[in-house]
Amino acid sequence: MKKWQLIVALVVTAIVVSAVIVWQPWASTPTVANDQVQESTTGTGWSATASFPGEASLKARVQQAQPDEKQSAAFPAATRLRALAEFSVEGGPFPASGAKVSFTLNEPLAGERVPVIAHWDAGNSIWQPVQTTLSGDRRTVTAAVAHFSQYGFFDYLFNALGQVTGNAAASGVTCDRPIPNWADPQYFDDINSPVLWCGGKDAKNADILVAKLKMNRDTAAKVTLAIDPAWAWSDLWKAFPTDLATMAAAAELPSNPFSKRQYLIQPFGEMDLGFSRSDLEALYYGGTNKPLIRVETGWFYSAAAIMWDMAGDMSGRDSPIGAVSSTLAMIECGQALLSASSADGAVDAFGNAMTCLGTQQSKDALNRGVRTVLADRYPHLTSGWITVHSKTILSKFGLIGLGMKTADFSLKAFSAVGDASLPDNVRQFQYEPSLDAIKQVAAKKKTSATENKFSGSAVDIAYTFAYPSSWSVSGSNGQLTVKNAAGTQVASLVALPVWGAEGPPVSAPVAAEANYGNFMLQQPRSTPCASCTTHVRSIIVDSRKATAPPEFSLPPTGLGWPQPVVVSTGLSGAQAPAVTVDPRILDGVAVVESGVNGSNGDSKRVIIFDSRVYFPTVAKAKTWMTSEEHRAIEKMIASIRVS
Repeated sequence: MKKWQLIVALVVTAIVVSAVIVWQPWASTPTVANDQVQESTTGTGWSATASFPGEASLKARVQQAQPDEKQSAAFPAATRLRALAEFSVEGGPFPASGAKVSFTLNEPLAGERVPVIAHWDAGNSIWQPVQTTLSGDRRTVTAAVAHFSQYGFFDYLFNALGQVTGNAAASGVTCDRPIPNWADPQYFDDINSPVLWCGGKDAKNADILVAKLKMNRDTAAKVTLAIDPAWAWSDLWKAFPTDLATMAAAAELPSNPFSKRQYLIQPFGEMDLGFSRSDLEALYYGGTNKPLIRVETGWFYSAAAIMWDMAGDMSGRDSPIGAVSSTLAMIECGQALLSASSADGAVDAFGNAMTCLGTQQSKDALNRGVRTVLADRYPHLTSGWITVHSKTILSKFGLIGLGMKTADFSLKAFSAVGDASLPDNVRQFQYEPSLDAIKQVAAKKKTSATENKFSGSAVDIAYTFAYPSSWSVSGSNGQLTVKNAAGTQVASLVALPVWGAEGPPVSAPVAAEANYGNFMLQQPRSTPCASCTTHVRSIIVDSRKATAPPEFSLPPTGLGWPQPVVVSTGLSGAQAPAVTVDPRILDGVAVVESGVNGSNGDSKRVIIFDSRVYFPTVAKAKTWMTSEEHRAIEKMIASIRVS
């Protein structure tokens, strides 16, 4: 190559290189969907971008920033600031549709670290976290934001169970061991879990499983039970807790988002529950797969807890006063918090609640509600005492709202973000029967599957029913006796061509009732037969509570029962639950269509197929109603078919 050609080539190369260095096509402002402009900035080990989805005319400016002393002092405990950037908009005002900000690390975020984007709230000198998503490669975090300011990318050390350092109870809960041999409950057992659990026995009843839970965070939560407990205790109420639905209903609040079996548990609060074996097995074998206990956190409960905590001094450290006032206030004015998913949304919703509570109408309604709930729960308290404390608390709620603007709330927000990312099972207590119990149930099902069938007739109807093979049936012509394997009579059947009964009005309250379910004894031959539909009904009656008008006094010998309490199981056409019955006439009656007119011109016939078993107490009767023998009696009676 000639010398001058080499010189020209070098000059051209230099010009091109210089142009590339100045132009830097790989560092130019990129474009994304819908041509909105997205600009980025870089820092040590990170970069940040911002964009306005669907707004092509707007441009985001991103500049690296450094935290000042006030910002550094407000970092929530256990957090680390990885990046900080100032975001602004050019080309118009900030759009109502919002913007998207992202931070990308050069290296993936460590597995034990939890990321969150937070904006600096200069007016209140706190960091407010927003809902943040992490990419699959753990390098990019993204958040949708409603305004621009300084946004920081924080991460903090959450252990595998989501515990922020310093935000946990000092100890857990303890249950009496061993767990009943028929139960094998499943729960997440770790001192760092959001909820601490234990399972154990009830020293007074071998057929009760005890489940205890304790909040392991300084926030409140909702506890939902799948079935009614046999007993319950809360360290807030020092007795059976009042559920949220009952609380709202008693206060006559216009809105009630809660249902029965939903309770509020306070920060680091404890709840102890006892569940009967029969109810647990019905839940398990019912196939619903519902957790026995489920704990849910959220901004609604966090806000209630903050108000509750700050109301403590005003209520003379009486927890129920503060708890009821704060909870009813949230139900009345803070329901938007139930669906708030970010700190921004929570703060705004809480501010709206405070505005609502500032009206005299809301204050008056809540004061009446607090008085109603507490007067119902604590009848020994004077109305004046309740009024003084509840009015004091309600009048201060506007000031309590300032508690949402503290660094402490920021820590709660960061903790809630991490807890929300945990799997559901860490907040659930699942009942499962033990292996031995499963085998026993399987054996019983196998035995009960072996049944005999009885066929009989009376007047102009024929009938059949199934009964356990170990039982026996004797009698004929529509008058039968059924005995169990031990030879004890457990049921009888009578078929009648006519029916009529008169007597003095005697009644006794029904202590308990259960229905087996509707079924048809026989399809009508021609015209519709509404009374042909029947079901199996089981009731408990205590003869000692039977009453009669003075002119029809009961005999001094009583009703002649071998024991004062009876469980009566039989056919019934009544659909509404019985409140009182005549204890002398407990026969379960079903009317069926025979298709043949009798001497009185009526084609209907009466079947009485029922069981009476006697007990000394109502408690023992209730226990027997959960037994396999009682279930077999119900199944047998329900199996009858008439033709």
